[in-house]
Amino acid sequence: MALRILRQELAVAIRQADSDGVAQKDICEATGYTRQQVRRIVLAGETEPAAES
Repeated sequence: MALRILRQELAVAIRQADSDGVAQKDICEATGYTRQQVRRIVLAGETEPAAES
């Protein structure tokens, strides 16, 4: 359960870094993820519905 939460938080941070203009290469170096994994996370965030407040 905790691991899932940490992965979700990391995904949010990756999407934020991408939207802030951080190069995918730099995101990969910081996370240890491949460029393909980073792309998948970013693209998945674009298709998720916005959270309702």
